[in-house]
Amino acid sequence: MWTPITHPPCAQVDATTGQPFQDASCVFQDLWLTKLFPYRNWELTADILEPHWQWVFGVVLSSALILMMGQNVIMKDRNPWPIRFYVTCWNIVWMVISTWGILRLAPVVVHNLHHYTIRDNVCQPAASLWKSGTTGRWVRVWMWLKMTEVLCESFLVVVLKQPCSVLQWFNNYAYVLLHGWHLYTAPVPGGILVILVYFGIVAMMNGYCCYLNVHALPQPTKPTLLLDGIHLTQTLSGVLVSITTLQY
Repeated sequence: MWTPITHPPCAQVDATTGQPFQDASCVFQDLWLTKLFPYRNWELTADILEPHWQWVFGVVLSSALILMMGQNVIMKDRNPWPIRFYVTCWNIVWMVISTWGILRLAPVVVHNLHHYTIRDNVCQPAASLWKSGTTGRWVRVWMWLKMTEVLCESFLVVVLKQPCSVLQWFNNYAYVLLHGWHLYTAPVPGGILVILVYFGIVAMMNGYCCYLNVHALPQPTKPTLLLDGIHLTQTLSGVLVSITTLQY
């Protein structure tokens, strides 16, 4: 049974699941990172991600439709749009969002790994480990933003006439969105470990694309060691958490 490990004022009960949890805004109140970037214990509207799981599939299918229709019909005989500056701004915004997510989730992951066993981290209720309070709300916001990113990125690929294979589309858009949605809504206790990796990957990929745009370099059309390594890390993180969960 999961139990809080710090002073009693940090112990709360999730109103939906009835599970005990410790809110990050209380646990890390003395951390220098928290003092620099305070946790805001803000409330959102009711969580509508879980009962409407079909929305994520609609977003993924819409992304595929945008790419197919855009590349093969709409932009087939048109020139790429000259919007490199705006794309660079878009990359910077998502790099900042993902980096902020790392700063929000990393202390929670380190705290859980330090104070609880591996078994606890993959078997105890997600509501107690990370899904409740400010940490869960931040992941929820990121999932909403990720749906927007998938659609907007698909649009940008079309208007910029960038090559995008089925494998690239699946790795960059469908896999992260579908798997991240599942980790949040299932919910998977060890899901925060994978979601943290996703934050890092999105930050690195947007930083990489921003670098290419600033230096007016072409986007790579063939697999590179960097991109292959990022995609492999992305996949292995989910596989390792799944294997560890099954083991216990």
